[in-house]
Amino acid sequence: TTSTTTTSTTTTTTTSTTTTTTTTSTTTTSTTSTTTTTSTTSTTTTTSTTSATTTTKTTTTTTTKTTTTTTTTATTVPPQCSSYTMITDSARNVHDTSGVGYGCDAHDAIVAAGWYRFSGASGTKLANYAVAPGLCASAASGWYGGTYPSAAGSTISGTACYNYGGSSCYTSNPISVTYCAGGYYVYYLPPPPTCDMRYCTM
Repeated sequence: TTSTTTTSTTTTTTTSTTTTTTTTSTTTTSTTSTTTTTSTTSTTTTTSTTSATTTTKTTTTTTTKTTTTTTTTATTVPPQCSSYTMITDSARNVHDTSGVGYGCDAHDAIVAAGWYRFSGASGTKLANYAVAPGLCASAASGWYGGTYPSAAGSTISGTACYNYGGSSCYTSNPISVTYCAGGYYVYYLPPPPTCDMRYCTM
């Protein structure tokens, strides 16, 4: 047996690789530009002058106290202002032209003395002038020329005349007149002295 000894010589070639590390040192120069900002603070001092005007308003209130004194006078209503005989005969009115024949108050409308009120077609008052004979349906026209009361409830006495025979007051008789609160008159009338006499109205 032949032993061949092969000696393998391994040559290790060591290649020394020199790695040159070039360190590039980058020097960064940081230039800090310091900008100095000069801040000029302008302080404006505003002086606000507040002019306070104080207006003193004086209000003078004048109170006038008016005292009204009302005097109420109690008026006694006379009984004749509510108790009377109403006459509305149109023929006795001085303006009536119906041509009614002669009448006689003593026989029909005013047969007894009492309080009478004229109203409606007859008028509201006795004639105040000497009515011509033949009017008011009478031969002798009765009229009253006296004064009238003005205060409510007051009464005045007077005289009624009869126009006849050329005399405005051929004959007469006393009467009374009361003014009532309702604004009307009532008359106290006696029957005329004779026929054909009537109280004329207007």
